[in-house]
Parts: sequence; C-alpha cells; structure tokens
Amino acid sequence: MEATSNHACSSAFTFGPKIVIEIHSDTPAPNEYNIPSVLGATKEGNKRAAPAFSISGRQKQFVDDRVLVPGPGTYNYSNPDSIKPKSPAYSVASRHQMPGDT
Repeated sequence: MEATSNHACSSAFTFGPKIVIEIHSDTPAPNEYNIPSVLGATKEGNKRAAPAFSISGRQKQFVDDRVLVPGPGTYNYSNPDSIKPKSPAYSVASRHQMPGDT
C-alpha cells in the first residue's frame, strides 16, 4: 500500500491554546517527610501506643465459612441416565421425521 500524503507526520489540531498553570506550594510532597507511627508498640517521646482491645477473644485458627465448603467439582453428582434410559433432549428447530416409540 502506498502512502497518499507527502507530510512526515499527521496534522495536530486543537480547540484552543494550551494553558499552563503553575501552582507553587510550601507543602512538601508525601515522600519528602516521615511521620513517626503512634500505633502498635512504637512509642516516641511522650506519645503512647493506641490501646488494643477486642470484645471477643482471638481464634486460634482462621475461621471462614468459605474454606469449610468444598469447591466446585468435588461434589458427587447423580447421572440422569441412571434414573431414566436417556437424559431429556430439547430442541427449537423443526423436525423432519416424527419421533417414534422405541
């Protein structure tokens, strides 16, 4: 396929001039300073750790109902052919032959 344009790059169109807004702030970026932690066992100066209380006791093992249920594919399913001679078959298309009793 041959190019029909003689230009090296495509045209660039805009709806107006590019506005550059420079906002200078005296606030440092989040990666420019470190705030000491006051949670957990960390204690600095006169700051104490936050209280750690719970209403119920801790479980010795992780309990989640989802881990107690077997996953898909681990169930034993009953084969419909064990009850009926053949599984039911449905179709939407028209038939060319009448079904027979066999």
